[in-house]
Amino acid sequence: MQLSAIETLVLQAIGFTRYSELSVATDTDSKEDFANLHKTVLFAREEIKLNCNIPGLLKRSSANATVSGQRNYSMPTDFDLPKKVIYRGSGNTEFTLDQVYSDNLLQKLNGILTTATGTPALYMMFGNSSDVLQMELYSIPNLSTDEFDVLYLPILENLTTSTDEDILMQKYALTVTKLATAYAFYLMRKDKTQFDIWLKLGFIDFAKINQREQSGDHSYKPIPDSVIRQRRQARFTR
Repeated sequence: MQLSAIETLVLQAIGFTRYSELSVATDTDSKEDFANLHKTVLFAREEIKLNCNIPGLLKRSSANATVSGQRNYSMPTDFDLPKKVIYRGSGNTEFTLDQVYSDNLLQKLNGILTTATGTPALYMMFGNSSDVLQMELYSIPNLSTDEFDVLYLPILENLTTSTDEDILMQKYALTVTKLATAYAFYLMRKDKTQFDIWLKLGFIDFAKINQREQSGDHSYKPIPDSVIRQRRQARFTR
């Protein structure tokens, strides 16, 4: 379902100005409302991305070449969340790296120094001053002949053209509409009660979406609620 169709339904659900009027309005308040309407669809798509494991959203950064003695490797500008890192070393070996965090890095290294060189087994994500995420490898690669692929979830684009449509809007238009309505009540009506009601209506769909998308993947594990809440909060504080 295209952006204009979803936004039309959202405006009807919250009892707001008709889409045909709001989309061409030129006053400052209406322009702000129309911009917020686009954001509601973005936030809805983000909720689905964070709560559901949808292979169609995944992107791949392929054949990142290692440099001997280099720990940090820049990720694509649309990089959001890592899903899997596949490392290829000498002797035609291929294996996955485990993700670690600052609070468990030393424990996972199990006595190996953070400055040690060798074949990596772990990775950790970092930001930098240019807002490009970087991946740090532990141990630091000691060869320039290795490479690694990164499967990741991208930052979703804020769609603003009436005919825009992504895979989530194509496959799960109803869920996008429910969640966008929740955020429309939050942003445009300042109605926290209706926000909670519509958010729950959207969340009900997640189990069915995951069942459909992951029916053949027995390794899938839902993201813990605490992690989901942290990621959602981060989007309001960027």
